[in-house]
Amino acid sequence: MYGTAINLRGQIRMKFIIPLILTLLLMSGCIVDKKTSNDNEQERNNSLISRDLLFGNPDRIAARISPDGNQLSFLAPLNGVMNVWVGPSSQPDRATPVTNDT
Repeated sequence: MYGTAINLRGQIRMKFIIPLILTLLLMSGCIVDKKTSNDNEQERNNSLISRDLLFGNPDRIAARISPDGNQLSFLAPLNGVMNVWVGPSSQPDRATPVTNDT
């Protein structure tokens, strides 16, 4: 007799829980499907990032300044391979490669 009372309570709860869950799922689907004008603008502005930009070598990495502050070293590609470059810290564009890895 006690087991049947629990079973009836479970059935009554399920009668209320299942429609509640379905209602919540339907409502969430309706909210997600709505698109604003801002969403449309973002979709138009989104484009794929090129593989070279995403996976290619960086322009410069691992920069270090000498203790006296006059020299700058960093890793940068030379002929597609990362090499060590050294140059004046005031003009990093004048750096020259000190390694020639291939």
